[in-house]
Amino acid sequence: MYATDSGKITVTNPTSVTLPAVTATTIVDNSTLPSIATTPTISSKLSITGAKSVGFYSSNGGLIENKKTQVQKVTDGSALAYAKGTNSKITISNSLLDYSGEGYSLYTENGGKIDADNSVLVLRGKAVGMRVTSATNGDISFANGKIVMMSNDAIPFVASDITTPVNVDDIRNGLGLPSTITIAKGKDGTTVFNKYKIAAVDGMTKLNINQDLDKKYATDDTNETSTDLSKKSFL
Repeated sequence: MYATDSGKITVTNPTSVTLPAVTATTIVDNSTLPSIATTPTISSKLSITGAKSVGFYSSNGGLIENKKTQVQKVTDGSALAYAKGTNSKITISNSLLDYSGEGYSLYTENGGKIDADNSVLVLRGKAVGMRVTSATNGDISFANGKIVMMSNDAIPFVASDITTPVNVDDIRNGLGLPSTITIAKGKDGTTVFNKYKIAAVDGMTKLNINQDLDKKYATDDTNETSTDLSKKSFL
């Protein structure tokens, strides 16, 4: 879907979604997730595959509203949703969002907005969920959002251009990671994806190593539920 120059697209009477129950301790089985049905042929489900593809794109004041849709899936694309420019907004709340690629699932630029409140975001391949700054400054709204990791190569957040010192013993707050977004392990067949990185860091002024670090902590499954991110995987 593409909206620009103050154009507006609204999907009416969408296929209602039954989102999977997701908690921090949940292991979400891929086989239980809703899929793109081949019938009926007319549906508000969205599935796009291909390099540089984008599920939703709004720019220059364009508006897209597609709420409560069962599946919105982009495979090998550049982004699932991309909002660029002041007054541009994409609303995909209360939906199952499924993204596989090497870009950002939800991406905003120059004041664009994305509302994905109450949605479940499934990350596959080398996908990135969102930039930390977009989630904390309100450009991306993901209230009560859940992220399901269906790949150990996917990353929920990228924290960039951090100018204040970050202490190892308080990495989550130092990187500004949202504490209200739940991240859960995924499972495909017999493979459980529990070795993913919490966040990637792109630019940091200073990291204070104010406690011992040992790689064994990050590879120890008993630390999966630890709130101490120094004992979990991160970049």
